[in-house]
Amino acid sequence: MNIAVLIKHVVDSTEVRFDKKSGELRLRGLPEKISDYDKHAIEAAVQIKAKHGGKVTAISFGTKDALKSLKEAVALGADEGVLVHHAQAGELYDPILVAQVLAKATGHLGGFDLVLSGSMTEDVTNKIVGSAVASYLNLPYLSNVSKLAVEEGGYVSATSEIDGWEVETKSRLPIALSVMRKLNEPRLATKIQIMKVPMKALSTVSLGDIGMSEELSTIAGFEVASFTPIPSDRKRIIIEDEVQAGVGKLVGFLREEGVL
Repeated sequence: MNIAVLIKHVVDSTEVRFDKKSGELRLRGLPEKISDYDKHAIEAAVQIKAKHGGKVTAISFGTKDALKSLKEAVALGADEGVLVHHAQAGELYDPILVAQVLAKATGHLGGFDLVLSGSMTEDVTNKIVGSAVASYLNLPYLSNVSKLAVEEGGYVSATSEIDGWEVETKSRLPIALSVMRKLNEPRLATKIQIMKVPMKALSTVSLGDIGMSEELSTIAGFEVASFTPIPSDRKRIIIEDEVQAGVGKLVGFLREEGVL
């Protein structure tokens, strides 16, 4: 069983702040990690390998900083990590171009039975990349997978959660899947385990190596001009009265706001 896991190196979203004066997100100096959603894809791949044998390859598109996440992915059970490196990758927000790069890299490495990804990444959360990669690779695709099992004869049984429904499916390999966080509980890697990962388990390729142009600006579909938070000022209404009268006033305010 040859499994590819697509991962993204992100800043810790809980630490991100918005600078109102500059109109930019404050990202410099923040702690970085594997996107939490992708850790569930890694865990699924490692569990499948433990049961059926094979190899797990973690693939990422990013700057050299992404090697940190690939190293952690190996510590979590992947056999190797491959980085598609570009110095401006961190400034790229076009999910279709990201999907093109990851699909090209996956095809370049070749021969995967399963291509796994998280249902989204915690920094952008567009839920586009996984399905687009499957399209470029001409693979069947299942999203929001909450249960997963590989069966004899080259089949995958999966349960997807779609619009409040559980959809059970069975498909032949190869296939691409995006998994939900409820699928499993990812294992943790200690700092010592991460430090012990040999550098030979990691490799780096360029866009040119996988047959793409190094000039991202010529093929990106769009670029982000600015970030503007949506105002969410509270009315901060304070009711000072006896309980019964106060409840009546509260209900009145809620009706005025259309809540009740």
